[in-house]
Amino acid sequence: WFMGRSNTGTTASNSNKPAGTEKNWAEIMSKAPPGASPAWSKGSPSALVTVEEFADFQCPTCASMNPKVNEVRAAFGERVRIIFRQFPLTQIHPHAYDAACATEAAGLQGKFWEMQNEIFNNQQTWGNSPDARKIFAEYAKNLGLDVQKFSDDMMGLAVKNRVDADLQRGRAVDVRSTPAFYINGKPLGNNLAGFKDEVEAELKRVEAAKAAPAANTAAPANANK
Repeated sequence: WFMGRSNTGTTASNSNKPAGTEKNWAEIMSKAPPGASPAWSKGSPSALVTVEEFADFQCPTCASMNPKVNEVRAAFGERVRIIFRQFPLTQIHPHAYDAACATEAAGLQGKFWEMQNEIFNNQQTWGNSPDARKIFAEYAKNLGLDVQKFSDDMMGLAVKNRVDADLQRGRAVDVRSTPAFYINGKPLGNNLAGFKDEVEAELKRVEAAKAAPAANTAAPANANK
């Protein structure tokens, strides 16, 4: 199902862009499995814009997008909620599933985001290693985690169930490449370069739509003055 595209990213033969305008994305997203719960997220749960990212830790483009995702978090704060979903492509990335489990295991000790950055930032190191798990354990030690618990959790059912739950959701919402971003339930497609602009445009659109009813309600009263 999945195929590699050059050495800069991971994609299928088709893009993550919707095949046609006939797709009802609101319905697709609502009927999809919920994914791991609670999801790893930053930003207010009541934010006007939610960005859902599906990523593979061994995908070079996912790693290169991580700073841009962090930039969006910094720029928009609580106004934008960003949800991270695991989507390891084990057919082409042999260490991707273990990397996903490593972040989930770190998350059980309150260090998910720190481990996420550690793994993305050092992708070449562990990605080319015959023993990635050993390297992940070193990252856990550097982050001050209980390494034995971390290693046990990495192999545990609770962690694997979370990764598998995200995979099920991704397949249901037609993820065909990584990274895949959904902005308020609609796929960004291949416009990764315009990621921040797309998020900002959606935020302005939703804020304007929210302000419109108030303006319309005030208009008759102003007209009678």
